[in-house]
Amino acid sequence: MKKSMEAGQEEMKKSMEAGQEEMKKSMEAGQEEMKKSMEAGQEKMKKRQNEMKQGQKRMDQEMRSGQERMEQMTAGLEKKLESGLKKLLEEMKARRSELQKDLSSMKEALEDQVNKIEDVQLCP
Repeated sequence: MKKSMEAGQEEMKKSMEAGQEEMKKSMEAGQEEMKKSMEAGQEKMKKRQNEMKQGQKRMDQEMRSGQERMEQMTAGLEKKLESGLKKLLEEMKARRSELQKDLSSMKEALEDQVNKIEDVQLCP
């Protein structure tokens, strides 16, 4: 009976050791699987961060490009405006000169008429 109990205890001990070994292997496998899963998650996160950086770079480049186009358009409009204003100023100067000539001619004609009237009044 003692041998039977010892044999039972030995069997129980072996069974417990086998169970512990199996549990240990299962835990190690679970840890390995978790480690792989975390590494895969980190890789996905790195990839997403890189995609975001690339997107930001593209957006920055498009902003710079748009700014350059706006500056070029503004410079072109400024040149056109300046040219148009110069042309308008020249036209106004020419018109002023014409008006001064017309005024001068009218003044001379008026003076001639005044002189004729005076001559008529002075003649007996």
